[in-house]
Amino acid sequence: MPDDASFWEAVIVRSQDPYLMIYLMWPALVVIALSSQRTALSDAHLVRRGSLACAAIAEAVRGGMVGVAAAAGMVLAGALVSLSALGSGGGWGAFTIRSVRGEGSPVLAAYATENVHPVTASLSPVLAIGLVVATLTTWSSLLSRRLAGAVRVAGALSVILPPILFRAPVQEGRLEAIALLLPFRTAAAGLSVWSMLLAAGVVVIVGLCAARGVGSPQLLRELWRAPLVRWFTLALVLIALATLGSSPGSSVADSAFHGATPDGFSAIPWAITVICWQGLALVVLLRWSGWVLPRIPILALRHGSAAAVLVRELRRDVLTVLLAVPALLASGALISLLLGGSPPGWGMLGTLWGGGAASTLSTVLIALCATWITRRDTAAATVLVILTVSTLPLVNPVWPAPVASGGLGAWQQPTTAALTASTVVVFGMLLLLLARLFPRFEIVAR
Repeated sequence: MPDDASFWEAVIVRSQDPYLMIYLMWPALVVIALSSQRTALSDAHLVRRGSLACAAIAEAVRGGMVGVAAAAGMVLAGALVSLSALGSGGGWGAFTIRSVRGEGSPVLAAYATENVHPVTASLSPVLAIGLVVATLTTWSSLLSRRLAGAVRVAGALSVILPPILFRAPVQEGRLEAIALLLPFRTAAAGLSVWSMLLAAGVVVIVGLCAARGVGSPQLLRELWRAPLVRWFTLALVLIALATLGSSPGSSVADSAFHGATPDGFSAIPWAITVICWQGLALVVLLRWSGWVLPRIPILALRHGSAAAVLVRELRRDVLTVLLAVPALLASGALISLLLGGSPPGWGMLGTLWGGGAASTLSTVLIALCATWITRRDTAAATVLVILTVSTLPLVNPVWPAPVASGGLGAWQQPTTAALTASTVVVFGMLLLLLARLFPRFEIVAR
């Protein structure tokens, strides 16, 4: 360590030595995590826990805490050894500048090139290793009782593969598996360190959901039957296919959510955007057609008026859409990063969040207005088809109005797109006005 290294430079270099992490700390964590499960997953402990799902969740928490403690211990040890450098400053210094030029530490060079704050750079291994150990313990506890041999093979490969992956060259714009142990490799690939932490966190959450499903297979069957879950799964598959077919380095916004545009129209981006936002509108309308609309007369007696019922049910749908849209965007961005895409900007994600939610809610409200006027639920299906066709610039002279604000192509003219997105307010007020003018609502038999 050179004498001119600052405190944080010394801490990062000493605590994130890749050879120490790969050849010593990680194998020790694998052995500790897997060997302790013999006792944790014994019949006696399963009886005490109540189910395999509860035992797997407990193992995930324990594994995460062990990983965090081990990584935090390395950071603390590096800080104690580097106390002599406290008077040399706390940010990136001359040692980092030399590292960027190829004359110092590749760890510092990777973080500094991506403008990662020194505190974030020093603490990222704590979160990363905690998440990856939690992932290991979750999945091994779920599979060890049925596929004990496969778990042993996976444990051996998790020790053998990191040194091999570490020697592979860094690929620009591609998230690597080794980055789960060495966060600076994510920065070296030109990606955000948080993208790697997000990927590990999603894997842990999927494992915990799988654990919950093991404890309640009926819950999994009910979830799969839910239209919202099927829409979400289909949309993610389409996003993955769009990412694979896009040019290298494209973000998920460009590859999957570009939508339509009057110039250079392409059918695939348009179709993906329609399935995402008009598909989500279909999910919401299915709930209205199957449950809300047939019960409005009864619900109006309970809540005082049909308008009160609409406000109550629309509040739930607005919340669902406002949560489902960013969940899809975040999951799609993660899939894109894992497949070699580039991270989208926050402004682009915000535009898609507002535009996608507005497109979905406008479709729902227009369809409900048509249903309220005609007293027929088939009117909603007809309006959905018409509005889907209206997202084509070729057949809609006022495009992107009224519901084509969910793709980036519509936002080439921000003023027009913003006015289109505001139609959700107009049709929401119109629906409430219709409920006031025509309070008695009953679906006409077909």
